[in-house]
Amino acid sequence: MRNSSDYLGIRINKELYEDFKQYCKGREISVAFAMELLADECIKRKNAPFPLGVTNDANLKYSGNESRQSLILEKNKKELFQIICENDIGLKMSNVVKAYMIYCVTYSPKLPYSFDKN
Repeated sequence: MRNSSDYLGIRINKELYEDFKQYCKGREISVAFAMELLADECIKRKNAPFPLGVTNDANLKYSGNESRQSLILEKNKKELFQIICENDIGLKMSNVVKAYMIYCVTYSPKLPYSFDKN
């Protein structure tokens, strides 16, 4: 039986979202797959798979011009991801997602963890 999906709605700077889409395209993955990987890694580690502190300065680059984006995650995974973000990482899930996007497009030539596309 297939797991049901749920939407994660976040308000995010359009430029950041487009930059992240290009970042993912350059690594031959979709934004949805990148979000699944982020959720998996956060759940596995009970922490973010990248240094959260480095995104503070980059936040200044992405201010204003925000729009609502809907990202799809499996429902059970979204619930676990939210619990890990709020209880273990100490941030809202949407802030972890934004910090991840900022980290990737600003500081990381590759994803901050390894994965198998197959």
